[in-house]
Amino acid sequence: MRFLLWAALPVTLFGQAGAVVDGTVVNHATRLGIAGVDVMMQSTARNGASYNGTTDATGAFHIEGIPDGDYRANFGKPGFVPLDLGRMMPPAPIHISAASSPVRVQLELAAFPKVTGRVVDGEGHPVPEAAVQVVHTGGGGRAKVMTDKNGVFVLDGLIPAAFVLRAVPPAKLPPPKSPADEPEIWAPTFYPSVTEQFRAQPMMVRVGEERVDCDIKLRAVPVFHVRGVVVDDDGNPVSGASVKLLPPDSLDARSHAAFDEPEGKTTAREDGTFEFSAIRPGEWFLMANGKRGAKSLSGVVTGTVTAGDWENIKLRVTTPFTVKGTVERPDAGSRHTWVALIPAWQTRLMGIHDEHGVVERLMGIHDEHGVVEIDDVVPGRYQILLEEPLPGLYVDSVQFGGRDVLGQTVDVMDASLRLRVVYKAGGGRVQGSVEHCSHGTVVLMPKEPALQNSELIRWGRCDAAGHFDIGSLRPGTYYAAAFDRLDDLSLYYGAVVDPALIAVILERGTSVLADGGQTSTIGPPLIEWPER
Repeated sequence: MRFLLWAALPVTLFGQAGAVVDGTVVNHATRLGIAGVDVMMQSTARNGASYNGTTDATGAFHIEGIPDGDYRANFGKPGFVPLDLGRMMPPAPIHISAASSPVRVQLELAAFPKVTGRVVDGEGHPVPEAAVQVVHTGGGGRAKVMTDKNGVFVLDGLIPAAFVLRAVPPAKLPPPKSPADEPEIWAPTFYPSVTEQFRAQPMMVRVGEERVDCDIKLRAVPVFHVRGVVVDDDGNPVSGASVKLLPPDSLDARSHAAFDEPEGKTTAREDGTFEFSAIRPGEWFLMANGKRGAKSLSGVVTGTVTAGDWENIKLRVTTPFTVKGTVERPDAGSRHTWVALIPAWQTRLMGIHDEHGVVERLMGIHDEHGVVEIDDVVPGRYQILLEEPLPGLYVDSVQFGGRDVLGQTVDVMDASLRLRVVYKAGGGRVQGSVEHCSHGTVVLMPKEPALQNSELIRWGRCDAAGHFDIGSLRPGTYYAAAFDRLDDLSLYYGAVVDPALIAVILERGTSVLADGGQTSTIGPPLIEWPER
């Protein structure tokens, strides 16, 4: 993995007279220099040039011929991750001038986390060729490896984040022996040995950390039937509709992309009926796509298979519609902002407090006039997700049909109601100092439960002296807590919506009021995380 995209950058210049940068790149954990790191000083000016170097055996690099100006350091090496990757705001640029040459900088990389373990069957025998996946709490892709002949898996190059482990048994694994002589199958199993994702033992690995002996014991479960009919808005059967059956844990929490093939796929009969056999217990999504003349129809229904068949399902498909609205910002000439609708039954993994579900984003980006359109919406209940934070702005209100719905679930039944999102400048600011928090992370969580979702939780890094400063806050009361080992990348990929982390902030955080245009100063407690 390389973090420098050379082909996309301006022409690189070498050997010209100008300032000199002498620096080192060190391992965040060991503080030792790292050899072979590509370093690029990229001008912050529009179409600015870049100046490159590579670290030697001691981790040192030397770049010369750099004109005076502000630059950002881009650097990377396979197997390592920059500490500021995923940071909410980019780090301050480095000012370089010949008058202060040589400019000395120290950069840090950290080794990717690593997790190892085995997959075994109910009797403890190794399971070769099982797929082991890293399921991030906040979505954003899955690392996957296959077990070897001894059932061993090694997951390296991981993104430091909150996640659970999921093992998918190979199709050729012989079925388990049922003591009651009833048919059973091996189910996809989460670490250490549960079939429901919300019961899985969560992990959070930091950069440079290695976890061993993370063994997953597969679970055997009984099987049942799923039967129903696909109908249109008038209740008429839809023949030929494609019907898929997927569990929530096979879908990504951000993109809704399926990481596994559907566990069931069929076509509705002439009378619209469909059937799946040998379906394991759990929560399921039934998705259908069909046509009525030239119109495309789609629909989804959720249900749970427990101790019997799931029958008499009416899977309604309808023509999608477009939700229109506006985004109001005081900096209207800035880059455009996205707005998304998330089906309410899919919100658990993004930290919106439902018990189950995944996230499918139906997204629109506003134009130069602030107009936004979200296509392919079907009737249902939704949460409205916003791009947050925006530099210098906070979310003042979200209205749907003239009603304030920030943090709420809304019924979106047709295209008649309008969406209105209002950003404002001049938000509150919280700053302070935390003892022994050099380069730690301060998290601010809204006190109002409805606002405790990922886009309204804010965080910032302490500097070397333990000082922090977080601005552009939506006015209101927050819980503030400082963490010694919670890096920005972990937060970006879901740690901030980890229920365990939220519970710690609510229990041990300091209450602080962020008032519009005002600055509050606090000293929140420093918390060891993950807690040992």
